[in-house]
Amino acid sequence: MATAVSAAVCWAVWSKVPRTLTGQTDIVGFPTAAAFNYKPPFWAYRLALYAFPLLLIGCYALLARFGPLRRRGGPMSPKTVELVEPAAAADDPGSFGLSRVLRLVLPVAVILVAIRTRPGFEHWELAAVIALIYVAAVVAAGLLYWRVMARRPHSGATTPWHGLALANGVGGAAAALLGLWFVSRHTTVRVDTVTHVLPWMPLWLAVLGIAIVVGVVWQQVRRGAPVLVVERMLLIGVVGSAWMFLMMSRLPGQITGFEGFDDAQELAGASYLSRGEVPWRDFLFIHGLFPDGLRGTISFAVFGDSIWASWAGSTALLTPLFWVFVYLFAAWVSKGSAWFLALFAVCSVSGYLLPLELRFILVPLVLILLGETLRRRSGLWCVGLIAVLFVAAVLVPEMSFLVLAVLACVVASDVVHQRQGEGIWKTMRRTRWCIATGAILAVVAAAVLAAFGALGGFIDYYVVFGPGHDEAGAIPEFGITPLAYTLWYASLGAVLLTIWDATARIRRRADWQPRDWVALAAAVFVALYGVKALGRFDMPHVGQVVTVALPLLVLWVWKILRSTDALVDLLQSRRWTPVLANALTIAALATVVSTAYDPLEATARTFDTRHRTAAATDSLYPRVGYSTTNAVDPVMLQDLDAAISAYAGRDQPVFDMTNALGYVYYLLGRDAGTRFLHVSMAVPPYAQQLLIDDLKRSQPPVVIFDSFYMGLPAWDGIDNTVRHYQVSQYILDNWVPVLRTHGNLLLVRRDLAAQGRPIPSLAETPRTQDLWFSGRTCGWGAAPNFLQSQPMGDSTKLTLGPARKAAVVDITGWAIDPTSRKPAQAVLMLDGDKVVATAKPTLTRPDVAAALRAPSSISGFHFSGVYPEGKRYKVYMLGDDGKAYPLKGSIRHDLPTITLQDGRVVPTAEAIGGVVDTDATQDMTISQIQVPAGANLAGYDLATVSTGGTAIGDATVTLTDSLGDNDHYISARSLSDTGRAELPIRVGSCLQWQGYDSAKPLYLLQNGGTQVTTVTLSAVKD
Repeated sequence: MATAVSAAVCWAVWSKVPRTLTGQTDIVGFPTAAAFNYKPPFWAYRLALYAFPLLLIGCYALLARFGPLRRRGGPMSPKTVELVEPAAAADDPGSFGLSRVLRLVLPVAVILVAIRTRPGFEHWELAAVIALIYVAAVVAAGLLYWRVMARRPHSGATTPWHGLALANGVGGAAAALLGLWFVSRHTTVRVDTVTHVLPWMPLWLAVLGIAIVVGVVWQQVRRGAPVLVVERMLLIGVVGSAWMFLMMSRLPGQITGFEGFDDAQELAGASYLSRGEVPWRDFLFIHGLFPDGLRGTISFAVFGDSIWASWAGSTALLTPLFWVFVYLFAAWVSKGSAWFLALFAVCSVSGYLLPLELRFILVPLVLILLGETLRRRSGLWCVGLIAVLFVAAVLVPEMSFLVLAVLACVVASDVVHQRQGEGIWKTMRRTRWCIATGAILAVVAAAVLAAFGALGGFIDYYVVFGPGHDEAGAIPEFGITPLAYTLWYASLGAVLLTIWDATARIRRRADWQPRDWVALAAAVFVALYGVKALGRFDMPHVGQVVTVALPLLVLWVWKILRSTDALVDLLQSRRWTPVLANALTIAALATVVSTAYDPLEATARTFDTRHRTAAATDSLYPRVGYSTTNAVDPVMLQDLDAAISAYAGRDQPVFDMTNALGYVYYLLGRDAGTRFLHVSMAVPPYAQQLLIDDLKRSQPPVVIFDSFYMGLPAWDGIDNTVRHYQVSQYILDNWVPVLRTHGNLLLVRRDLAAQGRPIPSLAETPRTQDLWFSGRTCGWGAAPNFLQSQPMGDSTKLTLGPARKAAVVDITGWAIDPTSRKPAQAVLMLDGDKVVATAKPTLTRPDVAAALRAPSSISGFHFSGVYPEGKRYKVYMLGDDGKAYPLKGSIRHDLPTITLQDGRVVPTAEAIGGVVDTDATQDMTISQIQVPAGANLAGYDLATVSTGGTAIGDATVTLTDSLGDNDHYISARSLSDTGRAELPIRVGSCLQWQGYDSAKPLYLLQNGGTQVTTVTLSAVKD
């Protein structure tokens, strides 16, 4: 009944959720630009994970209190709910057995793998000899220890196997630590004939680790700890961790390409830190100080300051360390079950798990700390837990969700485990310790930040990145693999299972174990954080949620696999206990091994080469590192640096609008002149205004406004000038374009441009003409329907002349002669078999030249113009041999000959002579806008198109001064759902608008809807 009522309520709410995007916003993102309603998945998630469980619990409680489920005989008698701990492993002296021998296998395996990483030591025979030496040493040391300690009463060394166990534990831990050092010592990169050694673990660290192991063992033995328990602790905690690290650690290959945005955020952050810049005061970051700064700093400290080093730090050190932490969590959950840990290790390399997101590296440790804090009831453990949580939340803001989950569980644990007759003050002891510690740390952190002038920036971070995340980044599901879907739904299922399990325990007043509270904290964390994936449902973001959920999944897998415990208790057979208790785990292990043999075999086969790699060069460009010879374009970087220096000198700030922070702020070492290292952080208007305020203070001489080949000048089909409309409008009001080099458009501050500085001499001649029209279409999509754009100040209403219908041609691509590899003699546009237009390749396409090894990069072409409506045109290229070659991407090619404009007939060939990248040809209604003579179009920021009263409907509206040339276009789309008769377009944010000349004709192109009759120009209120 409770389930039916809860489901009915949730379904009623779901049925009222709008299926189309509505409302007004001040954020431009894919949802507004594409009229994509991103809200239903959020409603479904919250109803399923929040509303349904809570309603179900509430209904069940009411039925249990007042309805048919009410307990007969009255309520349960008061009972203290205890926090219990599963029994630890017992010390069984025993005699010689298979289990004693198997304990030698793990240290021997680590030794074998470590030895084989040295070149020349790949032969198993040599490694086996060294492993046998280890076994002999352990046996000798174990017997010696037994002989010495057996003479002492109460030593615990009652049989030789006790000595062997202790020797194997200590010796295995020492061998594992020295094995890691040995692998580090033989980590190499080969460039030509030179081998570079890249040690990542110093010898002193291994020696220190061994000293700590010896000290801990000595203390444990003196306290009377069973030696088999000590051995187990060392094998699982030290040797197992080393094995896990070696399995997951590897050197990356050489760098083959560099975008400069997603692969560069930690580079720029680390570079800023190395210059002494203060986080939050001098620079902001999206993901937090650790992922966008300190992670790069760690990598640089170990492998050097380069792009390759940042990759190596992740793949060789931090990622395997994360896997070790998850492994230790699995060991904590399972109380060191060898079979379960073997299953986890196999799964980690079997392809059944997704790559881990490094920003959550501390999550497993925090959950272990929570469990131990609840188990020990110590104030110092509370202090340690909150300190780690506090640091984690500061370094990775998304960890704040885990802070809430952990604190909620600490409070709930104190309440649930309150003893009879115990006062509330005493009961909430752990809660008091946690709150007091958190308050003190918050005050201290605020004081430190204020002392460095970073407190305001720290607060700004949450104001900047909190609101509008989903509106800016939500997209339809994209590229999700079946494995990712499975793990995603398994994560949500684990949350619901945990909620139900916790509710049942409270209902029955059953005892809890620390790991039950840990499961609840992990489930709350996943439930709160999981909604982030819906804000951008692609593989990286689903992977982040699965990473967060991995400890919860590990815990539930353990619970399910141990469901045979009841049978073990029933049989009470000491002989069959190990087999029955691990029956499901052994079966699962066998299944994984049999179904994932190939990846397991590949891992085993590459153990000896995972820490050796090769590269073509290590000197392509400073700070690139080991790479191919074309990973980055050194000429482009040199020209860009020279162009910037011509206007900004060597030390003046340069603002990058293209999200190419890896190029501008890392490789070129420039300063941004703003806290926003990449403009993608400034999406909400508040953030855009902060960035504008920074620019007003720093006044950078140069702005890199657009780029074709570096950074992320557009994403989700939205150009940065549109997404960050206030920033681009401010920049275009105060900076002007001076050149485009290698696809990078440089704007110079207007006062400097007025000085008439000469264009710098560059290796590749820069473009200096028609720069206002050298970029992409300023496409707003459907965003103006939702964007808050209110006219203000004086306005000018422009009317439209008579409308006519025509096909507006806009075709771009590249063409290279397939026989000579030279640019085409001509590119031909055909109506049927007759050429109606001819173009010469005049656009630079270095990507094509590099891919095809062509001698010239000038192979790009662009057809534009107005032609009779209803036509669709074929595209061919004319080769040196006089034949016409079709272009891939054009409409079907089936012509034996074609007729040129001069009447000549030329044969066609089958070989492909290039590619049509875009064909935006479409029939449109064309109207000329009546612009008054001498009008200053650039003085207006808003153009509101209107029908005069009738709803525009579904229509595309385009402003341009050159028909068919999309570089001149400013376009927007009207939606019929809005019923609006006018559509305000923020033209002041578009590069093209600044270049329109009122002395030339200005056109309005329209496709669909009611015909627009007026265009009103005005300022816009922000």
